[in-house]
Amino acid sequence: MSIMVILEIIVKSLMAVALAIAIWRHGVLKNGTQSHFIYYLTTVIVIEIGASLCLGFFGNNVLIYNFSDLFTGFFFCFWFYRILNRKIWVLVLVPLLFISLIVSLILENWLKDYNVIFLFCSTITLLILVFRFYIEFLNRDEIIDFKKNARFWITTGVLIYFLGYLPVQVSMSKVNGNLADILYTVIAFLNIPLYGCIIIALLCPQKN
Repeated sequence: MSIMVILEIIVKSLMAVALAIAIWRHGVLKNGTQSHFIYYLTTVIVIEIGASLCLGFFGNNVLIYNFSDLFTGFFFCFWFYRILNRKIWVLVLVPLLFISLIVSLILENWLKDYNVIFLFCSTITLLILVFRFYIEFLNRDEIIDFKKNARFWITTGVLIYFLGYLPVQVSMSKVNGNLADILYTVIAFLNIPLYGCIIIALLCPQKN
């Protein structure tokens, strides 16, 4: 069994576990800042199924993963809007992200090529919001009990994923059709801490 197959099994298992926990704890989560993660995780799993089907039938799943990047970027922007005290950061960055999306749609072929322009801008946007969260977090008493703080864990997962994803995007601009094996392996590795942190967050006490 190849390393890619093993990683794919691990990542999809983590996604399934995270969704199962989100469904199991929905009664608790629905009143907290993680209330929408049940929809996020469901969408991510549907995207993965769609990507596998497109690859099998058409030999190309780039459009599916371009949509995944679009959905992920705006979902986490929405989540940071919910948790940040200074929401102006999101209100300023999201319109700029929309502009990058328009530019990407004009200059890039989303059916054949990866949306590098939007993905890069989305990554920078989320990293800015991550560091803004940490600044606010360090100034609150919550840091004392950070191990039980769901917002901390999700933000940390986002930081690891997108910080590692940033250099990968340079190589993605040179790849057409499907991700090269090495890029897929790196992205799969980055998904492990992301969904691991989401699982921990969904098990933490929820706050409104």
